[in-house]
Amino acid sequence: MVYPNITPSSLVVAASGDTVDPPVPRPPRVEYLATLSRHSAPVNVVRFSPNGELIASAGDDGMIIIWAQSNSPSQNAYGSDLSADDLQFEKEYWKPRTTFRCTTMQVYDLAWSPTGEYIISGSTDNVARIFFVSEGNHIHLSVYIDGIHPFLREMRFRDCRT
Repeated sequence: MVYPNITPSSLVVAASGDTVDPPVPRPPRVEYLATLSRHSAPVNVVRFSPNGELIASAGDDGMIIIWAQSNSPSQNAYGSDLSADDLQFEKEYWKPRTTFRCTTMQVYDLAWSPTGEYIISGSTDNVARIFFVSEGNHIHLSVYIDGIHPFLREMRFRDCRT
């Protein structure tokens, strides 16, 4: 979790009404929340759903995993393969909601639809795929051929036209 550098206005204006130099911005504070450990190869992209309730992750194993928050560690939750010593540091637990194979190649980007119903993937096989999130069903395929760029690296759902 990263907190923004927000300077309260009370720090910018002194109590007497005199203007003072604003404080130097602090670097963002990062807080450890959970361990992600379900993919079988390096993870290249992690995206929160528009409502913040789900996480999508994808990587070199070609899999897309949709995660939902859980109240406690279980066999299907993030951190379930951690030792008891490691579990003491977990502040959140996540379990796979949907897991599906996207491609046999590496997935480099994901983008959620504005409603969170669909997710689009970009992979090193130059194919953009759209999936129905709750089922993991592949609903659309688009081949991207570009002699300049070796593969799809960035996806934005708003750029998609079917």
